[in-house]
Amino acid sequence: MPSRIIRALDVNATNTRDDILSKSQLILKHMHDSAVAFLRAFDDLRGVGATTDEQQDLLRAMLTFSLAGLDSLIKQIVRDTLPNLINLDKKVKEGAETFLHRKLRDNSQDSNEISFNNKFLAKILLAESLKEQIIHEYICEITGKSLQSSEELMKVIYALGLEPSNVEIEQTELKPIFEKRNKIIHEFDIAFDAPRRNRIIRKRSPMVEDTNKILKISEKIFLKISEKINT
Repeated sequence: MPSRIIRALDVNATNTRDDILSKSQLILKHMHDSAVAFLRAFDDLRGVGATTDEQQDLLRAMLTFSLAGLDSLIKQIVRDTLPNLINLDKKVKEGAETFLHRKLRDNSQDSNEISFNNKFLAKILLAESLKEQIIHEYICEITGKSLQSSEELMKVIYALGLEPSNVEIEQTELKPIFEKRNKIIHEFDIAFDAPRRNRIIRKRSPMVEDTNKILKISEKIFLKISEKINT
């Protein structure tokens, strides 16, 4: 089982055109720094016997911060690179075309949806650059929701023209990590029926392993997008 956080990617050794991924590089660096800091704090406080609630919260923070970093990273990548990727990647362009078709079709019986579609059409037609406005609206849709599940993450992965295998994503491994994150964030890890302690006990090794998986996926996404824009 893992004993430490994986070594951070040397982002300075990654060449990116016009520093287009510089913000994403910074996010990636701080993801690693935060994970290392939380784990070091946990180890510094660790004594003999059962872990305290305070120590447990450090493990919870390590995992949730890594997933928050993934959310921030992938959305920043979308904002900074999607306009370029649409011109470089057929899959990305097709995704944008599908988005536009869905927004413009007028086959709904719902008057509110029809009104929304008309507002979207008016907005893009009145923009100084039709294409730029469409891309902006597409980016807003992709980045508008928090990544709270593996399914939501996959939607963004596909929008970037990537496949799960490209970034070493295994849904069977990723889904439980998001479920654990949601249990921590939305339910505070409370276990009302527990006989002694009222919160789920998180063990160090599995939490480090899950954190490392998120960091590895984040690095893979960053590197694959870097390859695309520098081809």
